[in-house]
Order: sequence, then structure tokens, then C-alpha cells
Amino acid sequence: MTHDQLSEVITATDLQVPRDSTTLKKWIENRRAAFLTIPGGKEYLRHHKGTIKRLEEEAYPLSILMSTFHSSDERWIGYLAEDCDNYDAIVEDLRTNTKEQFEITTAIDRRMDQIRMEHLTKFGRAPAMAT
Repeated sequence: MTHDQLSEVITATDLQVPRDSTTLKKWIENRRAAFLTIPGGKEYLRHHKGTIKRLEEEAYPLSILMSTFHSSDERWIGYLAEDCDNYDAIVEDLRTNTKEQFEITTAIDRRMDQIRMEHLTKFGRAPAMAT
């Protein structure tokens, strides 16, 4: 996969576009599908390489947060912050013009997850639960 191909699928600017919960979820699904059309794209999705990293580790959890608390309310929008050390995402209430900043962290067993991903890449399948 070339850098040019990645740049066409997702850019940092794309991640910073304000979207309501429904639009954000659909946009993430479309970007994932676009990665699968590029040779080697499946590996980038599995291992969260390159620009897909922010999509999977920040935008996707943001979409879950928004769909849980603001499922179909277009008055709430969310987007990823520019590279910022203090927070990853912003959710904005358009009615009151207030903004909430979020640090998004995924708690997983990194080593076991890495082993599962290596197995998945090598054999095309992996156990659902790491042991």
C-alpha cells in the first residue's frame, strides 16, 4: 500500500470534520470499506497502521460514545481534535454552543492482542478469546 493510496482514503482533515452520530458511523464504515479495496488494506485495518490508527482508536470509540448518548440527535456533533496532548475528540452541543473534550483510551492486553493479530494475518483466522 502506498502513501498516496492511504492519503486518498483518509486524511487528518477528514477526521476533524464535525459529524452527528449517524453520519460519523456511516463515514467510518465507508472508510473501512475503502481500505479493503486497496491491496494490503486489510492488514492496515487489522494492525491499525498509518492513518487508520486514529480512525479505529479514536473516531470509532467516539462514534460509540455519540451513538450511546446522542443516537439520532443532529444537535450534537463530534470530531477529532488536531494533534493535541490534552484530548483526542470534541463533542459539541449546537443548541448551547458548549464543547466537551475527551481523551479516548482503549484498555486492552496489548501483547495478547498482538499475538492474535499475527495469527490472524498468518492463518486468516484467530481465536475469539486470547488465552
